[in-house]
Amino acid sequence: MVEFTCIADANPPVLTYKLFEGGGMIENFDGSGETRAFNTSGQFNHRCEASNSEGTGTSSDSVLTVGGELA
Repeated sequence: MVEFTCIADANPPVLTYKLFEGGGMIENFDGSGETRAFNTSGQFNHRCEASNSEGTGTSSDSVLTVGGELA
């Protein structure tokens, strides 16, 4: 299990966060506590997107490497 957290310091405050894996959106979430289980090994690119009434900002990719035997 892996927990993802996105944090943005914005004025006006962030209205929505989105979590992406590879090229697709995984989840709209509140920025904290998104837990994902991985049942395959490999490298997974993740990024966050934060939006408010002024626009959208996107983080750089974070690479998660999952290896070993998975239950």
